[in-house]
Amino acid sequence: MEPYLTISLLILGGVAGTGFSWLYWQHRLRRMEEQAQEAEEGARRSLKEMMEKNRQLEEEVFAGKKDIDLRLEQLSAASRQIASLAEELQNAHRQYREISEQIRAVEQKMHDSAMDLARIPTLEETLAAKEAELEQRQREIAALNTAKSELAETLAEEKRSLDECIIYVEGSHYLPGRVVRNLTGAKQP
Repeated sequence: MEPYLTISLLILGGVAGTGFSWLYWQHRLRRMEEQAQEAEEGARRSLKEMMEKNRQLEEEVFAGKKDIDLRLEQLSAASRQIASLAEELQNAHRQYREISEQIRAVEQKMHDSAMDLARIPTLEETLAAKEAELEQRQREIAALNTAKSELAETLAEEKRSLDECIIYVEGSHYLPGRVVRNLTGAKQP
């Protein structure tokens, strides 16, 4: 009998578990259904609000487009007026530049003439000073050339004198030049 009792208790436990499970899921499904209805209602309200806002925005956009069209028309008229004024201003600038250039050219010619006349005595003095300086430099060059030739002669004499004094002989010995020439029979330079 014990096996029947165990099986009966197992079946009874299974039925009770299934019943509790069914109740739990019924309660949970009802709660999920209520939440879904609340979410749907919230979504409907949000959709209505969004549609109302969208309608208001469309009205504002339409009014804004009218305002923009009016302002574009005003801007276009102002742009045309600015273009004509700019063209007149460019013509006035061109005429001003032409007249200014003519005046500057005449003023420059007058200034150059006055400067040239004023510079003549200064240039004459400068020319005389440069000529005097040139003569002085030529005298200095002549004196230096004379000193150079004298120095070259002195150098040649010193070289001959050195050749006479000593001559280097192989083996790191220096001997008087006359002695070496006498020994080798070489001519004196």
